[in-house]
Amino acid sequence: EIGRSTLNRWTHAAARHLAAIGIAIIAELVRSSYLQVDETTIEYLSPGNGETKKGYLWVYHSPELGLTYYDWRLGRGHEALTAVLGDGTAGRDNFDGHLGCDGFGAYLTYGRLRGGDVDIGACLAHMRRKFYEARGQDPPAAKKILTKIQQLYFIEKQLREGGVATPACRLLARASRSRSICDELKQLIIDEHGRHLPRSKFGEAVSYALGQWEGFVSYLRDGALEIDNNLVENAIRPTKLGMKNYLFFGSAAAGKASALFYTLMDSCKRNGLNPETYLAEVIERLPEHATAGQAAELTPAKIAAARRLAEDAA
Repeated sequence: EIGRSTLNRWTHAAARHLAAIGIAIIAELVRSSYLQVDETTIEYLSPGNGETKKGYLWVYHSPELGLTYYDWRLGRGHEALTAVLGDGTAGRDNFDGHLGCDGFGAYLTYGRLRGGDVDIGACLAHMRRKFYEARGQDPPAAKKILTKIQQLYFIEKQLREGGVATPACRLLARASRSRSICDELKQLIIDEHGRHLPRSKFGEAVSYALGQWEGFVSYLRDGALEIDNNLVENAIRPTKLGMKNYLFFGSAAAGKASALFYTLMDSCKRNGLNPETYLAEVIERLPEHATAGQAAELTPAKIAAARRLAEDAA
């Protein structure tokens, strides 16, 4: 039998060895013109305190590239975003494009910091969820609003199932069908403004929707954008399932290693690679002090692409 402490040391050694590939995946991520981001809490053991503390797993997803990156941070401030996506300074990789997110203040602060380089979007699913939770306070008004939202989702479903949902196709369909429904939805929400106590669930739903509106209707102007942030929320679900089993990370350092392994496993899955085979290959091929270029050639996306080329050549 191999002791748990030995297995733990091996795991952390593997994480340190593979860290350069995680950095290379960030470089792939920030080249996208459209990202979705969300964060979730995970507890971790804090020696000397006799209890767990709260940390945050930030999840970045590129619908354009089919790429997901998990980043572990002890805080929930906008500094977590600048660490991954850049602050706009020259000489480093910076994300420039549309950032789909909820209305959390860190995203808005990051958007102001980046100026016109980053466009902050919004998520219809979050908007819908607030009205759904408030439906008991005003059932007739909630039903009207939720029905309009359902109509918008139905159009998106038809586009997906039609098999021709290119960005240009989605842009035309949204202009001809969705825009008028969005206008009607906004008017319904405006009509409810002032009719509910500001701190009631319905009042908060109205304020949230109106505050997020311009970010939400960005999807009407760009067919590449999604109507909500559900793709990145789907990427969070496996981590929550895992947490039900392991309850918390063993330390703050363990959170960082876990985020890297989540990133690599998800990337393998999306690129059709066997995770065990991939890890065995890159641990052997990656030099101990790998350069950025060497690491970039060993990301799951690059290895999958190289295999496809080899298969085509054969």
